[in-house]
Amino acid sequence: MQLGSGAMSNSIDDLTQQSDVIFTIGGNAHEAHPVIGTYYTGAKKRGAKFISADPRRIEISNLADETGVFLQQKAGTDIALINGMCNHIITNKLYNKQFMDERTQDFDAMWAVVEKYTPEYAAEITGVPADKIKKAAEIYAAGPNSAINWGMGIAQRHNAVETVWCLANLAMLCGMIGRPGTGLNPLRGQNNVQGACDMACLPHFLPGYQVLDPDFASFVAGVAGTDPEAAANNANAARKKFEDYWGVTLNPAHGKTSHEMVDASGTGEIKAMYFMGADPATMNANSNHVIESLSKCEFVVVQDMWVTETAKLADVVLPGTSMAEKSNTYVNTERRIQLTTAAVTPVGNSKPDYQILIDLMEEFGVANKCRTPGEIMQEIATLVPSWAGVDYDKINRRNTRFEGVRWPIAKGSDEGMRWLHSASFPVGKAKFFPVEWKTIAEPPCDEYPMVLVTIRSLWHYDNIEQSGKSKVLMELEPTGYLDIHPADMAKYGLKDGDKVKMTSRRGETYATARTCNNIQEGDVFSDFHHKGTHINKLTIDALDPVAKEPELKACAIKIAKA
Repeated sequence: MQLGSGAMSNSIDDLTQQSDVIFTIGGNAHEAHPVIGTYYTGAKKRGAKFISADPRRIEISNLADETGVFLQQKAGTDIALINGMCNHIITNKLYNKQFMDERTQDFDAMWAVVEKYTPEYAAEITGVPADKIKKAAEIYAAGPNSAINWGMGIAQRHNAVETVWCLANLAMLCGMIGRPGTGLNPLRGQNNVQGACDMACLPHFLPGYQVLDPDFASFVAGVAGTDPEAAANNANAARKKFEDYWGVTLNPAHGKTSHEMVDASGTGEIKAMYFMGADPATMNANSNHVIESLSKCEFVVVQDMWVTETAKLADVVLPGTSMAEKSNTYVNTERRIQLTTAAVTPVGNSKPDYQILIDLMEEFGVANKCRTPGEIMQEIATLVPSWAGVDYDKINRRNTRFEGVRWPIAKGSDEGMRWLHSASFPVGKAKFFPVEWKTIAEPPCDEYPMVLVTIRSLWHYDNIEQSGKSKVLMELEPTGYLDIHPADMAKYGLKDGDKVKMTSRRGETYATARTCNNIQEGDVFSDFHHKGTHINKLTIDALDPVAKEPELKACAIKIAKA
């Protein structure tokens, strides 16, 4: 809505080669994105400064202590922290006036809210000393090339979209976008999340973020300050393009997000659910509710490599293949399209995902123009303007070191764009959004006095179906831990290795107690991987009103020695 793009604006290479300042918030790259973590280390050697904002002291916080500043904010106070930085930048005229005048709009509306978020006021909310907020603002504004990176600690919140709006406000204030080493860079949570979004695994879009629903297009244009009628016409034209190419008629109304669909499956509004490589019974917030809803659904299909917790609820399981058994592409967090080729024959009756989908479509009487991955890629290039220059031969030529190509890439281009928005934004002038801080969806109380924050482990991946089959990884981290501040360990009579019972308003589960000096009193941290812990029995499914993403990262719980 603000800039007209929902992808990483710059490249990972920028971090080591051109970023003078790297501001990370809500993301632990060294554990959740370890490849990018190595780039941070390289950037530090080059002399880059770091600003780290996280409720927990993590590895990048140590880099920040050495080169810049570490901001240990209270969980869920990110908006107040960012607004405090913006306030200090504006008050002291540290902003980039030329960039603001030429490429942004609605500064006054934003300032009307941010004006009260002095560093001192932000300090009262966040727990971060005002002088550190000022220092962070000054380092970021001075740059000269400052990048903002964020992870699931920002994205999986009930106010995730508003928090990203605040980060965009900060970048626009200082003109830190559209140049090498700058940008707004979301670090995607899993392999090919970016590719799934690019190919319309979002309810409002056709592939390439071409809007499906004209009413939604008008709404977004109105918020962004562009022409609603023109946006609706563009949506109708995009839909007709796909209808003509596929020989079908598409419903122009947008659908539901995955969490909304699961809810609807429990009420009977949705009669059938099809999950491909997804395990909501483990990974969705308030997973007891998910399991209950799917148990009521009339027909559930799971397409996966593993018998996941969701697959155990399915009426039909379709066996997919691993990446080693199929030729296809992945799109990583920096928009880079990379090709893998099959190394072994699919095991048993398993098939590549695209082949299963083609077979099903033909059973439904839908004629397919595409039978191979190369033909599918050609169709994408035909229908998606930002992928117009992509083809398998080009990716192969650049795939010696998995270089691939980045979208957007025009016909005749080789690599694609390393950074976006150098000359203009898709929406024209980018819009400053005024955002007020709100508390977490479920703050602590007398009955549930602790805040649980879910995290990722370096040693495990997602629902542990893959990494849990590794003897080495299970030896490194065999169980789910609950990280607890020493004062809280003493308060609850706990010691390392004790079994801890955790209870929220939605369920209960158990973990192994572990003392942690890097967190604040009243906060506890646990990963969401281990089946024995199944931490998402506790998390709250309060949804962001725009993205419909649940607040996986903070909820109120109580703990006791089991």
